Amino acid sequence: MLTKSLLLAFLAACGVNSSDSPTEPPTERPEKKPPDDIEKVHIFCCQKVDVKTKTGDGCVTIGSDKIDSCSSVLACAGSFTKVDGTVTCR
Repeated sequence: MLTKSLLLAFLAACGVNSSDSPTEPPTERPEKKPPDDIEKVHIFCCQKVDVKTKTGDGCVTIGSDKIDSCSSVLACAGSFTKVDGTVTCR
């Protein structure tokens, strides 16, 4: 009998709740949104790329999963201009 009393006292001291008490549902966390200051990267597959001027000729927009299938890639962080297939990163 003394063992049972000591065990209950020990469990109560450890903060173990009895199984009869209702549990609260977990609180929902709001969906995390990316910060506004992260610039979007635009990726282009180009026939020719000039690294010094950050320009490319004969460019088409591709996704990041298509980079390996392209021989010349131009990636623009932030904004860019595209005129007749020529892309210039800003």
